Amino acid sequence: MKKKFQFYEKHGAEEYYIIYPEFPAHLEGWLCRGDHLVEIEEMNGHVSPRLGFRFSLVKGQVAVFGPDGRQLRKPDEIAQELAAERTRADRAAADRDAEHARAEEQMNRAEQERERAERLAAKLRELGLDPDAK
Repeated sequence: MKKKFQFYEKHGAEEYYIIYPEFPAHLEGWLCRGDHLVEIEEMNGHVSPRLGFRFSLVKGQVAVFGPDGRQLRKPDEIAQELAAERTRADRAAADRDAEHARAEEQMNRAEQERERAERLAAKLRELGLDPDAK
């Protein structure tokens, strides 16, 4: 981490943040002053000059809020939401497939019934009966 910090400082990073999300979480941050990154004394409530993000540390939990004031989602939360959405999409596709199969089966049965009715009508005609007579 020290080499990474030195790299960013050497190459003129305006800001440098480290977030330790595991409970009890904590935050570290530095801002560029001249040629050096200077540690931010109080990260709780700090607003990034470049990004407009506000950092919050409450009861051992880190929260980062975007410029619009909404809390940024954590990667695991995004992954859970994506997995849930995939599951919903898969279920919807399976439901559509099942409905399509049911409709196709009904069409097949209707066709079979139509063919059966035609065969019966032909048989009645062979016997000299008019199947369309009232």
